[in-house]
Amino acid sequence: MSRFLLALLVLTVSAAHSHDYTRGDLAIGHPWSRPTAAGIPTGVAYLSITNNGPTPEVLLGAHSPAAARVELHQTLVSEGMARMRPLPQIEIAPGETVRIAPGGIHFMLFNLKAPLTLGDAVPLTLRFRNAGEIEIEIEVEARDAAQL
Repeated sequence: MSRFLLALLVLTVSAAHSHDYTRGDLAIGHPWSRPTAAGIPTGVAYLSITNNGPTPEVLLGAHSPAAARVELHQTLVSEGMARMRPLPQIEIAPGETVRIAPGGIHFMLFNLKAPLTLGDAVPLTLRFRNAGEIEIEIEVEARDAAQL
């Protein structure tokens, strides 16, 4: 019976841990990625950013020790073709949430130093105009989409 209670406690604590980050008026929600196959040099990362402050904030970029470079991209569908376009920055208006999610805006991690493996926590530093740098971790998960 005590093993059952311990397992229940672990599950409860795990569910309560939401994998979110807060700095000042910014809330970063559930950063995640998909696993990559060996030999694939690129990965993706997703999250949400909520601006709870009275002034706009701008995400200027990101970097990670796990990749040679990180870029913001947006997927656009034109004439039945999906194309990715780099984004120089993303503005987050006061009271708004920007969802960096599959099929839209996302982070591209180029020249990965190692494959992203299920269960990994990958460091990523977000760079904002006003808030400065915020260090987070991307959880590598087995799913097609996150509920941000």
